[in-house]
Amino acid sequence: MAGTHNPLLPEMATVIETVQETHNIKTFRVRFDDEEKMKNFTFQPGQVGQLSVFGVGESTFVINSSPTRMDYLQFSVMKAGENTAALHKLNAGDKIGVRAPLGNWFPYEQWKGKNVFFIGGGIGMAPIRTIMVYLLDNRKDYGDISLLYGAISYSFAYYGEMITYLGMSASMAVFALISWLRHPYQGNRSQVQVNQITRNEVLCMLLLTGAVTLLFYFILRYFHTANLLPSTISVTTSFLAVYLTFRRSPWFALAYGANDAVLIVLWTLAARQDPSYLSVVVCFVMFLVNDLYGFYSWCRMAKRQAEATPDAA
Repeated sequence: MAGTHNPLLPEMATVIETVQETHNIKTFRVRFDDEEKMKNFTFQPGQVGQLSVFGVGESTFVINSSPTRMDYLQFSVMKAGENTAALHKLNAGDKIGVRAPLGNWFPYEQWKGKNVFFIGGGIGMAPIRTIMVYLLDNRKDYGDISLLYGAISYSFAYYGEMITYLGMSASMAVFALISWLRHPYQGNRSQVQVNQITRNEVLCMLLLTGAVTLLFYFILRYFHTANLLPSTISVTTSFLAVYLTFRRSPWFALAYGANDAVLIVLWTLAARQDPSYLSVVVCFVMFLVNDLYGFYSWCRMAKRQAEATPDAA
């Protein structure tokens, strides 16, 4: 066991700094009150500690600072119950009990000379952080170090986007793919036969779109979706886009562009509360540019096909 003190005995410590990472995740940087204990304290990447809120309880969290950087011990806590809620009320200068180090650790000695690939998400990034910082501080001992991570947040309640992608876009994209594969241009599967929809079909499409929009409006309102109006409009533009994709019309790209514009508005509203969401805005701006180019490209392809086969429908 790493360390020179008894980890079963809680040590008095002081919170020296807190960082509010998200609305429900808070990071604490703590030091033992006994400077000699702090100086001699060691642990392995991946080990945990138990934090005590006096009069409330004790919970276990990974030490997500690295043993190569011992100015403080760092713990990230997601608010999920009575004890974690009490922890979230602590600020710099407050006292806390710490029992550490406990548990197993990453077999980093076995990784020397190898490429290391991490996958994590959300609060699960906490244990990955400690080992990644350790590897970076011992960079010469390891090969490539890569990280794939993601996070899910329901804080903005954009159920319109989620329902659209999972319940409508994803399933209709499968039918669109089948339609494209079944209609190659002159037998060449590398090019799709462009289709020009009629006025009657446009009318039917608009009526169907209106019905779908109305249905999803009540669904989204039932789930208390944030920014209800633009969220509903995103359903409209998404349905038009997937329908036109299925029908192999060049206008599908413009419909996706309209959907991108709506999502740019939605995520700009989110970025006003949290600037980190600006990256999502930039992402949809790039999607918009790509879709505009796609519309231009499909129009050119439709023109070439029409000139080559003037009698084609």
